[in-house]
Amino acid sequence: MKNTEAFYNNLRWYFQAVDEINAEYGEAMKYADRFKGSTGGKELADKAAATRDASLAKERERVNKRMKAIFADMRVKAQARTLTAPTPEQAAIVAALRSRKNVTLEEIRQAENSLSGCPLALSQLDELARDHGYAKLKQRSGPMTTEDVLGHISQMEKSIERTLRGEAGRFNRLPKDADHAMTTWGNFAWGVTQDEWGVQHTVVPQETIAAFTAAVDGE
Repeated sequence: MKNTEAFYNNLRWYFQAVDEINAEYGEAMKYADRFKGSTGGKELADKAAATRDASLAKERERVNKRMKAIFADMRVKAQARTLTAPTPEQAAIVAALRSRKNVTLEEIRQAENSLSGCPLALSQLDELARDHGYAKLKQRSGPMTTEDVLGHISQMEKSIERTLRGEAGRFNRLPKDADHAMTTWGNFAWGVTQDEWGVQHTVVPQETIAAFTAAVDGE
């Protein structure tokens, strides 16, 4: 099974298990309510809560262990990707910028367009930008550097921690598919697109998700 599919399936199984545990707890509490106000009723309610908490803790431990294995394999595959060397023209651009004492942000952005399609050259440009005091350039919609991929894997780990803590919000809703899971838990930057009727929608470029998926699945 691909890592992205395994990630989504484990999320799906986790949310299903939580729903089942909470449903069983709800039924147990309905029964306990029949004896509300009595010592027996309190004991039943306490037992129901303890059973639910133990079941949730066991499920979270199981999912956390599986997710750690998935993230570890994602990193192995991302770092094992075959690198494409920059073309002579791309290498010359990076070398020219490195030889300069002062480089403007506009020059770096222009160079980024010229280096598009070569993750290795883009990674070198990111490093050069940091050396000159500029933040990481932007969310790219084309090939992703290994640094980009590893960064999103780390974001997925942090998001899963929030899911397992039961925090409310987008990390505690079942995603509709694997791509949506990558988009949300991987914390990808959203862009804006406009449909044929002129209505604007926020989306993550499909090519960005495809590039990330290929990297962590070893394709």
